[in-house]
Parts: sequence; C-alpha cells; structure tokens
Amino acid sequence: MADKDTQIEIPLEVRQRQAHSRKQSKIKIAQEANSFAQRVSLIGLTHAMNNKSSMSRRIVWMIWLVFGLGLAVYQIQDRIIDYFSYRYNTEFQMRTAKELRFPQVTICKEDWISKSKAKEFGKSFN
Repeated sequence: MADKDTQIEIPLEVRQRQAHSRKQSKIKIAQEANSFAQRVSLIGLTHAMNNKSSMSRRIVWMIWLVFGLGLAVYQIQDRIIDYFSYRYNTEFQMRTAKELRFPQVTICKEDWISKSKAKEFGKSFN
C-alpha cells in the first residue's frame, strides 16, 4: 500500500511538453481574441486590441471601454428598477350584452377580374 504523502514524479520531458502546450494554447486564444477584435464593429475594442498601437494608447482605449460598459450596465439596471417601481392597479368588469355588433369584414381575392365580367355576373343574379 502506498503512503499518502508519496507523490508521483512526472518526468522533466513531459512537464516541458505540457508547459509548451499550455503556452501554445494561450497564444492561440490571444490570436483568436485579437482576430475577433479586428472583425467586430465595436470601435473601441478594435483600437484596444491593435498590436500596432502604443501600450498607453491601448490602455486608454481599454479604460474608455470599461467605463462605457459600466455606464451602460448602470443605466439598464436603473431603468429596470424604475420600471418595476411604478404601482399598478388592474380592475375589470364583466358585462353581458344582449346584442353584439360585428365589424364589417372584407375578403379580397388576389385574382383580378374585369369590371365588365363582374357586371355580367351580377346581372345574372338579378
């Protein structure tokens, strides 16, 4: 029976491959994020992820993005809270009617007929 404090030692070669694999995954994710940022229509994100811009310019754009997102979230939650804070009262009455007046209904066919044929058809019923 193995002691609980015994650890299995992973060979150096395997650890290096795992580290390299993690590094490649991070690079791939960064490339995908940058590619997405270039394609998206969110202007600030495009500027914030632009590798050709200076770091200070990218930081400023990132600050503006975070500020804008925070402001949007604040306004949305404020409007939702305001909407649900209004009091409401619903009353209804049921009435029975002796007679109902129905609206006039017009059924239009899409087939076109000539006026003269319609008159002839109408005369045949008179």
